[in-house]
Amino acid sequence: FASVHPDWPHDPDPAVHLERRLASVQHQRAAWFVGLDDSDQLGVSLGVYPITLFGPGGLRPAGAIGAVYTPAAQRGRGYASELLRQVMAWSAERGVQDWILFSDIPPSFYERLGFVTVPSYEHHTPASDAAASRWALGELPARPCPVDPCAFEWGVHRDPDYRRWLIHKHNAPLRAWYAQRDDGLGGEVLTALTPEALLILESDLPHHPETWPAVEGLYALLAHRAGLPKAEGWWTGAAPPPSSGVVPRAEGALMWASARAEDPWRLMVARSGPRLHLSEHI
Repeated sequence: FASVHPDWPHDPDPAVHLERRLASVQHQRAAWFVGLDDSDQLGVSLGVYPITLFGPGGLRPAGAIGAVYTPAAQRGRGYASELLRQVMAWSAERGVQDWILFSDIPPSFYERLGFVTVPSYEHHTPASDAAASRWALGELPARPCPVDPCAFEWGVHRDPDYRRWLIHKHNAPLRAWYAQRDDGLGGEVLTALTPEALLILESDLPHHPETWPAVEGLYALLAHRAGLPKAEGWWTGAAPPPSSGVVPRAEGALMWASARAEDPWRLMVARSGPRLHLSEHI
């Protein structure tokens, strides 16, 4: 955990970063793997977080692979690829045949290991109160949104520890809202305040082309009320809404792999993403 601080700091202070990593509910649940080189120095490491996916046929155990790290001096030697192959084989022997991860390097690295990229998009919405007359807002206790909004066919099923981790992993003030529009559109939104933007961590409002103008107006209104210049968010889905502020996600691409030879979920991955939001980016 101390080694990954330069790349994935949970806090600018390395000591605070280490404390937060060690105290994380999700990190404590994960299985951690470390490979040493011939000099017994750190060569590669990663974690596998236990998760459960919901989809056709019910629930299935899965692993969320995170913090795949190779020190700069050890890169280019195939250490990460070899560790991933071993860890996926280790998981499969224990009944886990599905994995997700977020790639912050070119996805082709993981595609060679059998992963496919899930369609995902991000938005950058300038703050505005233009939609104020159409939306009624009520504040809720900070909590993750319902598990399966917007008729997503598959996604992450949340047990109590997973839900608790989602709330505590963000080192920023969280606020949750229930929003109702005058035409009946409504749902919950979980937000985090940062100095630069209001983060739309989760929303169970439908992010479809026909509903996006209304949803975008709500996000602009929430950013305006928070006194921030814009709202930002991320989600998976089949196609981006027609807006100049919505673009394919450039970093942290969501990827999925399965050891199952025949699997109807493969078609769904190409068509629409699982139910995942910014809050679940590991």
